[in-house]
Amino acid sequence: MPRYTLTQATQIIEEHTLQLAALVQGQLARACATMGRHEAADQVPVWEGRVNELRAQIQIEIAQALEHWAPLGPALRYLMALYAIADECERIGDYALHVARDLPGINTLTPELMGLVQEMTRLVRDQMHGGMRLLAQVDGATLTDLDEGERHLDILRHQLVASLQAEMTAHAEHIAPAIPILFVVRDLERIGDRIINIARDVVYARTGIRPPHPR
Repeated sequence: MPRYTLTQATQIIEEHTLQLAALVQGQLARACATMGRHEAADQVPVWEGRVNELRAQIQIEIAQALEHWAPLGPALRYLMALYAIADECERIGDYALHVARDLPGINTLTPELMGLVQEMTRLVRDQMHGGMRLLAQVDGATLTDLDEGERHLDILRHQLVASLQAEMTAHAEHIAPAIPILFVVRDLERIGDRIINIARDVVYARTGIRPPHPR
């Protein structure tokens, strides 16, 4: 670490954080593709070890930068934001594992419910893509777009939970296959929350202003 300047060290940490986010994005995409496909679910845990290793590497690099340069102001704020973003990415990876565990067994549900689950997985993937664009400072990527996507995700979650509850009430034999989907819905919602946290950390790191959550 001492052979670098603080700016160079921060750039390396930022690159590693982008690599981690891209890895988790791929892990999430694979998890969402496991619907009704038990064999595909086995591919997702392979990514988890690399996610954990990269997150730990980022944390060590940030700790070394803090110890060696003791940065203040915007430099410190940015490093702490990257630390938080790495944590959020690791948690998204954990939720992706849960989705890959529960999603393959939902092919017994009605076509309507299957369609709602597919739409929710699509929305979450879109949100992750938007979060990656914001983190990578891609032109046109905005927090406003992500907030709007989060609102759509919440609406779909409420619709899915209501539909599942109605299905379980009307058909007792559908209770068992519906339970894993309730877990999937919960985990997808949490992934969406983590993505919004990342987006707010990015904005805070670059502006010094913590954006409020939309009401």
